[in-house]
Amino acid sequence: MDNLLGDGKYGAAVNMALYQFGSVEHAQMAALAANSAGRMSDISTQDLYALASWFSHGPVRSAADNEMAKRGTGLEGTFGTGTNQAGAADARWKQQYGSSALKPASSSYAPNRPSVLSSSEAAKQTREKYRTAHCTMTGNANHNLCR
Repeated sequence: MDNLLGDGKYGAAVNMALYQFGSVEHAQMAALAANSAGRMSDISTQDLYALASWFSHGPVRSAADNEMAKRGTGLEGTFGTGTNQAGAADARWKQQYGSSALKPASSSYAPNRPSVLSSSEAAKQTREKYRTAHCTMTGNANHNLCR
């Protein structure tokens, strides 16, 4: 992660902290480094949602909320807080991504932890599912393009 931060790959560092390390401390370090460098835009929206669910207040939450506001997600300042009932943030996450929200595994790195599906791999799988569905639909006038 230090190499990613040193190379200015802030989005990748935050992603690694969240999905490979599952560490609050690493996520905080990577997010604050991105914020200090003015590079919160490098962090994916999904990773901003994860940061917002892990940090209920403080500088990481403020930075994530500010970036979500810039992107117009509509979730800034409300993701898991405010008038939300218990479990509302997780329910929104499930609706958006199909599984429960990512939770920190521990405060330290767990090297034997199973890997989480990357966002690019998830996008690839989703694209293939939709392509298959589209190409097998009855009455699809463009079915010849699917071959």
